[in-house]
Amino acid sequence: MKFNVDGAARGCLRLAGIGGILRDCCGEVKIIFSKALRKTDSNLAKMMVVKEAFLIFFVSRWNKNHKLLIGSDSSNAVKWTKHPNSAPWRMRQLILLMTLWWSLDLFDFNRELENTHNGGLIHLAT
Repeated sequence: MKFNVDGAARGCLRLAGIGGILRDCCGEVKIIFSKALRKTDSNLAKMMVVKEAFLIFFVSRWNKNHKLLIGSDSSNAVKWTKHPNSAPWRMRQLILLMTLWWSLDLFDFNRELENTHNGGLIHLAT
């Protein structure tokens, strides 16, 4: 199962939103979500969408027998999830909690195939 996610803000400390789509291995859409956030910046929005995708997946019926990949266009979100100590201090608690809840491995991916620009995949090891 793969969640493609994105988060955006209208500038620094502006209204933000997140969203994602979960597809199975055949490309069939299983879940779509979107959510408004409080005033924040784009980096925090991109981390919040990763957290939201994890939470949605883990309450879904697919969490017991499927692995999860999360695709993000944010190289920062991927890097910070892999190396929490490199994240800004205000995001470390969120990232460390995620890494405690789930065993995370990250994999680079072919950007041309995935149509993303500087992101990567966050792979949930089960």
